[in-house]
Amino acid sequence: MKKIFAIALALVMVLSMASAFASNCTAGFNWNCATDVNKCGKATVEVIPYVKANDSCGGFKWVPNTCAGAVNTDVVHYVVKMSVDANPDKEWFDAATFSLTAKGLADGTAAAAAKTAYTYTAQKGAFANVEFTGDNAATAQVYYMNAQGVWVRYDADNDATAEDKFVQTLNVFDAPKAKLCAKLESKNDFTSGVVGNYWVEYTSEKGGVAAKKASMVHKVTSAPDLSKVSLWVGDTKLTWDIAYVDGYIVATAPTAGEVAEPTMFVNGERVAAEFENGNAAKDATFATLKVWTVKDGAKGADLLVTYTIVDGKVREIKHTNVCGAATYETIKAFFGLEIGTCVDKDLIKANFGWKDKVENCFSWSDKAVAVVDAECVVAIPKTGDASVLAWLF
Repeated sequence: MKKIFAIALALVMVLSMASAFASNCTAGFNWNCATDVNKCGKATVEVIPYVKANDSCGGFKWVPNTCAGAVNTDVVHYVVKMSVDANPDKEWFDAATFSLTAKGLADGTAAAAAKTAYTYTAQKGAFANVEFTGDNAATAQVYYMNAQGVWVRYDADNDATAEDKFVQTLNVFDAPKAKLCAKLESKNDFTSGVVGNYWVEYTSEKGGVAAKKASMVHKVTSAPDLSKVSLWVGDTKLTWDIAYVDGYIVATAPTAGEVAEPTMFVNGERVAAEFENGNAAKDATFATLKVWTVKDGAKGADLLVTYTIVDGKVREIKHTNVCGAATYETIKAFFGLEIGTCVDKDLIKANFGWKDKVENCFSWSDKAVAVVDAECVVAIPKTGDASVLAWLF
């Protein structure tokens, strides 16, 4: 049984490595949180033409028909449909825009007379009705746009949300060009946001690296006697600045630049302390990538890891005490970032950002005539027909 489990685990690890950096939604996998749902659902849009047809009750009904035609000074009818994937990505929708663009069609008779083509751009919050949590979000959903530009979710138990309840109308002023396009776009160049189970922030590349002093930090349970704290390199005692700050002993080198890592002693005993080396100012480009905890889809309170990027490569990695060695190893496996890894703004955009566009159009036929019986066929009279005899006399 152990052998079968080992083989299965190895397969999972291979698949996760092969999927790394495939997109912003599959940048890595944290198998410690296997029950988490990867919320990466997006959406598509569609323009559906409609026509009127008689029903059996003396009224009419709306029927979708891709053979619909356009007649000048008359109208065309349509429905705008949005199909949303299961587990929709809220950040994707928050960045999304929706628009309708027409040719040969106008919003109202006055606009048609002026030959002003119809256009519509959804206002901010257009996707407020899209459900991102709960049972509905766990499965693919369908939404229809009403006359007020609000997306309404289709509910099989509520006839008021049926497709034909959302038929809209445009006036025709140029039948040969009659066309309506729906476009959905979402773009994120990425500077910060949720990636997997973390909140990630990327600073823009800047010129020059400031000089920095080396430091050493040790966590304590109470304020210590700082006179009994010392730092040594071999047999040499260092004259660093030593202070107590919010539960930590913080020692700082007197000048900027790289130094040999010292050993910290407290009350004559060697203690474990985090060391961060210094550097001299130099001409280079630098940026930082910081990984934080995430809470309710927003930046959490705790910084976990800071990656310092110099001239497009990771040159320093520092994880906090909150993170710890085990959590850092999980983050390292998820993001795949190590000393020397290439990271720049283009790679950040490619891995954490996105640029999506989906568009759907329908063109009405200009071969349409007045309302006719689809089963009626107008044919040339045959020889012997009474109408032919009538023509002879």
